[in-house]
Amino acid sequence: MSYDGQNCIHVMLFDIVGLIISHHFISVSVDHLMLKHYIIWSSVLLLAGVTIFYALLLFGVDPLWSFYLAERWCSQPDWVHHNTSLLYALVRDSASLLGEKHCVFL
Repeated sequence: MSYDGQNCIHVMLFDIVGLIISHHFISVSVDHLMLKHYIIWSSVLLLAGVTIFYALLLFGVDPLWSFYLAERWCSQPDWVHHNTSLLYALVRDSASLLGEKHCVFL
């Protein structure tokens, strides 16, 4: 599979996850949510990220292919970091969701 095909798979999987999440949060008022709700949704996001990562591996797609290409072709390879990958962004966003609600209770 070419890198364009791998990029297409990444985009489609994250689009589907994003649509599911956005569809739920459009109809939810966050004023009444408690900490347990944020823990559940953060866990769902983390589980989705891990599931997508291993599903890509199962289908023979390297989830970090763009990182390796960027590291190879960038004029300054030390500027390329793992925290620019899509899966890292999903983990970072779910952690910030949990952290923001936790700060409300302090």
